[in-house]
Amino acid sequence: MGLGAGMIICLAALQDVPAELEEAARIDGAGTWRVIWNVTIPMISPVLYFLVITGIIGALQVLVQPLLLVETNKMAQSALVPQSSTLYMVHVYNEFFTNHRFGFGSAMLWVFFILILALTLIIQKASKRLVYYNVDSENPNER
Repeated sequence: MGLGAGMIICLAALQDVPAELEEAARIDGAGTWRVIWNVTIPMISPVLYFLVITGIIGALQVLVQPLLLVETNKMAQSALVPQSSTLYMVHVYNEFFTNHRFGFGSAMLWVFFILILALTLIIQKASKRLVYYNVDSENPNER
């Protein structure tokens, strides 16, 4: 997801913050930074959590940019990526399309999937105390 999509999602989340909460904080004597830190950020924390998760997954899946930065071998039509800029997905790409090792490339993608799943579960576990979910007052057990 690009910067523009994240900005639109954050803008939608900011428009969903109740003005009554901000007004109540200002009446209680909170300044601008205190309102942002104690009202706005907790109210948009589910959206921020979503953007962090999708941003991490997107950053781990970088493939095109390193391939565009290197010369291609015209005979083999494959990118010869220097070792200093080889990322995991570039290595998977080379295994599939340069070395024609489809089984090994598929196994590498399964390992990559498990790594992303584990990382997402760790972040989800840590987010239980950082992400505020607005619970309906009529049914407090529903989440």
